[in-house]
Amino acid sequence: MAADRRQLVDAAERAVLGSILLHPRAIPEAVQHLTGADFADPKHEHVFNAAATLHTRGIIPTLTTVYGELTRLDLMSSSLTLDYITKLPDDACLWDQVFHHAEIITTEAGRRTLQGKLRSAMQALDVTEGDDLPLVAKEMAERFLDVAEPRNTTGPTVDAQQFPSIKWADAFATDFSDVDWMPGRFLERGQQAAIVGGGKVGKSLFLLDWIYRCVTGRRFLADERHDPVSVLYFDRENNLRDIITRMKAFGAAPDDLVFLDYRMFPGFAGALDESERAVAELMAIVDEAKPDIVVFDTVSRFIGGKENDSDTWLSFYRRVHAPLKQRGVCGVRIDHMGKDEERGSRGSSAKTQDVDHVWELTRQGERIVCDADGIETVTTELRMHRTHSRTGLGQDNFFVTRRARREQGGMWLPGCTAHELSDPGPQQDHERTVARYVDALVAKGAPGGMGREKMREWAVANGVELPGRMNVLADIARALKAAREG
Repeated sequence: MAADRRQLVDAAERAVLGSILLHPRAIPEAVQHLTGADFADPKHEHVFNAAATLHTRGIIPTLTTVYGELTRLDLMSSSLTLDYITKLPDDACLWDQVFHHAEIITTEAGRRTLQGKLRSAMQALDVTEGDDLPLVAKEMAERFLDVAEPRNTTGPTVDAQQFPSIKWADAFATDFSDVDWMPGRFLERGQQAAIVGGGKVGKSLFLLDWIYRCVTGRRFLADERHDPVSVLYFDRENNLRDIITRMKAFGAAPDDLVFLDYRMFPGFAGALDESERAVAELMAIVDEAKPDIVVFDTVSRFIGGKENDSDTWLSFYRRVHAPLKQRGVCGVRIDHMGKDEERGSRGSSAKTQDVDHVWELTRQGERIVCDADGIETVTTELRMHRTHSRTGLGQDNFFVTRRARREQGGMWLPGCTAHELSDPGPQQDHERTVARYVDALVAKGAPGGMGREKMREWAVANGVELPGRMNVLADIARALKAAREG
């Protein structure tokens, strides 16, 4: 193979394999036109065969799944390494360009086949007697005609799943009034949102409390108890001490966080708005973890472009938010407020146009009261205001009170930090107090049907703190029974 043709074929093979590892639509297209034997480089043949095998099993080929399949087949080597595979997406073509690169690959495969048949024919001629020459010539012609048969030259295949058509009767018969809210009722399943706030307003603290309630099934703001949802959290803002002290302040324990996959200072190969390889790493983690929610804290730490450049955010949406939305996964990014808070988040206006909702968190006031024992109660009034929305469903404002207790000038006390709706009124305040205790009991596995005294004994034995007032205990016992029966 001439050097320039070899480079062209190698680039085409890498483009196809990179596209397969990045785009779920690429592998159905590739297997329409290619087989493993078409690849000139044995490494590429192994990668393609692994991806095709996964596809036949109904598994999406990703960096993680393909590497796992190659490892299972003991095909990894000094030339086919994990580093080599992870660099393939850097050369990827778009999924709908796979056909054009496949033509280059199959043309060269045909050339190799023809060269092999020519060599075999020449060897046959060397040992053929004169009388047999016509028969050998006929056989050679038939072999060359087989090679000359054109491969599939149709363009990209199109099916109904790629470009679904609305079935009007079914669509109009669907009940869209049942909104699939995520906990807290400010975000629907699969939607993308930005949480924006000024410095030190407590964006991460607010979101982490929401995440804690999500993964444990606890109520949050205007919502009720719910089934736990899984969360994948990428954090390039907070250190381990910040994370653990906050979780303890919410009352969390390790067993509460089984549905929270927390990645601290993740080492992506590049910026998520620029690097296909970094996005491939992200989506491989998402496909493996299968979360309901993915969080980026803080989004400016994950981009390479300028914040005031609209292309940065359009690229971030195309590479990150759109694939998450396609998978039905919520994407939530924390962002900083600009210098002029009245103008919202800093940077390009495109930041508000590429997500379903933009929520701004602002501090309305704060007061600190110290009791006789030196314990401070810090009460912070917050406003969560929706400035942009694609759907308009739900509330546009949540007035939130964050209450936290700490030793004077010291550490926050365990289980004493929470965000609740402001000014709920005496009855609602009592109901929410009861609900918090029921949440704690259910999380520890408390059975229903216990009376006040048995419930108190069970709580002491299992490390759950309950109030001393008998009327509150009675309401907790009734609510616990209802929660277990419901």
